[in-house]
Amino acid sequence: MTKTILSVAMMASSLCLQAQNVAINNTGAAADSKAMLDISSNAKGVLIPRLTQGERDAIAAPPAGLLLFNTTSNSFQYYGGSVWVNITNSSIVNGSPNKVPRFLGIWGLTPGVMTDDGNGVSINNTSAIAHASALLDMTSTNKGLLIPRMTSTQRTAIPTPSTGLLVYDTDLSAFMFFNGTAWGGINGNGVSDWNVNGNNIFNNNTGNVGIGTSAPAVRLAVDSSIMVDQANSNQGFLDRSALYFGSDKSTGIVRSYLAGSSGRNGLGFFTKGTRRMTIDSTGQVGIGTINPLQTLHVNGPSYFVGNMGIGSSTPDYAFENLFGYNYMFYGLGIGTVPTATYLLDIGPNGSTVGTRFQGDVRINGILNPSNTLNIGNNAVIDGSLTVNNGKGVAYNANSGTNLRIYQFTTATFTAVLPGFGLSAEGAIAFNGGFTGVPRVFVGDIDVTGGASGELYRVQLQLYGCSTTSGTTTCKARLLNTSPNPVNYSITWNCVAIGN
Repeated sequence: MTKTILSVAMMASSLCLQAQNVAINNTGAAADSKAMLDISSNAKGVLIPRLTQGERDAIAAPPAGLLLFNTTSNSFQYYGGSVWVNITNSSIVNGSPNKVPRFLGIWGLTPGVMTDDGNGVSINNTSAIAHASALLDMTSTNKGLLIPRMTSTQRTAIPTPSTGLLVYDTDLSAFMFFNGTAWGGINGNGVSDWNVNGNNIFNNNTGNVGIGTSAPAVRLAVDSSIMVDQANSNQGFLDRSALYFGSDKSTGIVRSYLAGSSGRNGLGFFTKGTRRMTIDSTGQVGIGTINPLQTLHVNGPSYFVGNMGIGSSTPDYAFENLFGYNYMFYGLGIGTVPTATYLLDIGPNGSTVGTRFQGDVRINGILNPSNTLNIGNNAVIDGSLTVNNGKGVAYNANSGTNLRIYQFTTATFTAVLPGFGLSAEGAIAFNGGFTGVPRVFVGDIDVTGGASGELYRVQLQLYGCSTTSGTTTCKARLLNTSPNPVNYSITWNCVAIGN
């Protein structure tokens, strides 16, 4: 009883009770007229009930406004009628420290999506702390970061922008940052080099663009590979997935053939919308054809300036073939325009006055190295034919060698013959180089002379010819066909034909 009276006495000494106000202080001051309970002290505080979160949740049907201190979350909480609400941030989190709170409704606080671990701030829905290398670490699978959006005028009106200040320019549809001197695009060079035009992006700087190199030497320098038609959609035509030259898209390089073709992995070269050259998958080049049959296949006229070597890397002549054979299906004109009449048509051109063959020539005949010219069929020569310095050739049906034609003039025959008289036997000889006995023919009288008679009626009769060591000798007699005597002095032109 004594303790009760003492406690009441002590309470009475610190309480100042009025009709509807209660003041608790050490000065005896009355409670503020607008406060039901007015507690004042310059050395102590108010200690309200302290409960763990489990003890708090065990309170049955708590009234709205019930206040307590949650020792689990180290936060003051009140019951808002349906849930417990934090009213201060003392490291607010549901069991974890450093969860930055957010306002719930007008007055309450609740754990937010931001976490501050003292080294960085993270924003996420998993309560994960910021990565050690990040001051701000944002994580989401369905949301992004939206920075301030403004017009170009609003952006340039920002007073004394800080270096690194980043905004989104709605006029340029581009991210812009301040580099300490000027506003620039996100490439960091202080000017807006990349702009967007609808679905297109373009570069408008005045210098060169480098990919894989910091020192581009031309308008676009790529220090790596460039892949054209990665989807393999080109079907050998200049209509898509090609390398174009010019805005008309009529000149460019494409795949050479349709998909599935054996020549698919080649190139086709177009000008004015037409394929002019093809390199197939085996490396064969076709000009004027899409199906080259050899290493170089030209379908159409060709023109070469300079020497051309086949098997020779340093040709000394216009056409130099070291492989040994040449084949030509159509006519060849040398010094003249060829026609369909001749396979080989050679004509004078400028200082060229003729044609010379310095070896055996075969014209549809049997090649015989001992013969300079072997003609198997008819040959038409429109002009003079000079063979072996004028010695000539003749066809021999009975031998594989050509006939020799040898002209000579006899010595002078001088005699006196009676009418219808015959001279004594004499002889003529000539060195025609024959290996056999030739046929000897008496020709015209070369020189006539004498004292009397009809000299032109004297005839030379040759017979009994033989050949030894290239010299041919024939027996000879003179016949006077005139009834009158003759006194003559005559020479004859003769011809010998043989082998």
